Amino acid sequence: MPETFGVYIHVPFCRSRCRYCDFYSTLDETMISRWMDGVIREIALSPAPDSLSVDTVYFGGGTPSLLGSRDVERLLGAVDLNYGIGPDAEITLEANPGTVSLEQLKHLRAMGVNRLNFGLQSLDDRALAFLGRGHSVAEAKNAWDMARKAGFSNMGLDLIYGLPGQGIGEWEKELGKGLCFEPEHLSLYMLSIEEDTPMGRDLALGRIKAPDEGQVADLLRFTLNFMDDQGYPWYEVSNFAAAPGYQSRHNLGYWEKKPYIGFGPAAHSWLPPVRRSNVSDLGLYADLIREGKTPLDMEEELDSEAMRLESFYLGFRTRKGLDVAAFDDAFGGDFFRDYSAVLDSFERKGFIDCGGGFCRLTVKGMVFLDTITLAFCCHETG
Repeated sequence: MPETFGVYIHVPFCRSRCRYCDFYSTLDETMISRWMDGVIREIALSPAPDSLSVDTVYFGGGTPSLLGSRDVERLLGAVDLNYGIGPDAEITLEANPGTVSLEQLKHLRAMGVNRLNFGLQSLDDRALAFLGRGHSVAEAKNAWDMARKAGFSNMGLDLIYGLPGQGIGEWEKELGKGLCFEPEHLSLYMLSIEEDTPMGRDLALGRIKAPDEGQVADLLRFTLNFMDDQGYPWYEVSNFAAAPGYQSRHNLGYWEKKPYIGFGPAAHSWLPPVRRSNVSDLGLYADLIREGKTPLDMEEELDSEAMRLESFYLGFRTRKGLDVAAFDDAFGGDFFRDYSAVLDSFERKGFIDCGGGFCRLTVKGMVFLDTITLAFCCHETG
């Protein structure tokens, strides 16, 4: 059983909406004080799972760096008061270039924020414009340098690849620019074009063309191998760290199915075996909290089959792979016996490798993550 849990705080405010993003956000920064009151009240009303303490706090968004440093301090104080934040907790704040100042960053570092993650998304001004980002490459470099000057020594950056027309050569140059920042961590995400976004509408109208499956596979294989060669081994299909100590402990908790509580509109929580999410509307969220009501939009208890699916999908996303002993303890049976046929098939194809108590996908197999996960889930056992 875990001894700690994570806290996620969804900060829904943005200066502008990116053309690919379908996360819940609002442009109305006048609502920040109302949002603050709601989140602090929600924290106070939410008991800790099994009296566990907090070992990670993650401010995600949205654009959390739009908050004042005193706002962040109040929120951390509320979490600590209600649950207790461990002395070695990882406290992460997502930031966008153009929304931070040196003074703000110094205050954040002084109050205990010890990890920054910058949503750069690209290091090409034309690509930034295509994505609808509100900053330039020069602003990204300036924000990064300010954070270093403010004392941050654990910093990550996000980049998006698989843009229309982007080949491996262009992506390699982009990665080279990112590595020049000397980050401790990189999150590299394949562009996902959702229907109800400006980019999704452009795709539907034929204005842009998404890469085909072969191009996606080539880009993924290149990324995993290239980053290994550069000294940033992947520990999850989209995440890379210069050393194990720089891996995102909060995100590792998601993949290892540790409990976490999310606060704010559209925030999700996982208190095994129950998953829940809050309403995706700031006004409704604030009204419900003010009335002393729960802001839940959805709550479901996962049955054994759903938990099994999660175990496969989350385990196979990581380089460490699926913990076989933990799987057998959770679901009974004998993994190697029950899944011998499907294991043999994928091992012969070079898609999966088992050893040391774990079964993990190879780089070759990671391209077929969804297909392999489905094959395990649909396999008849017993």
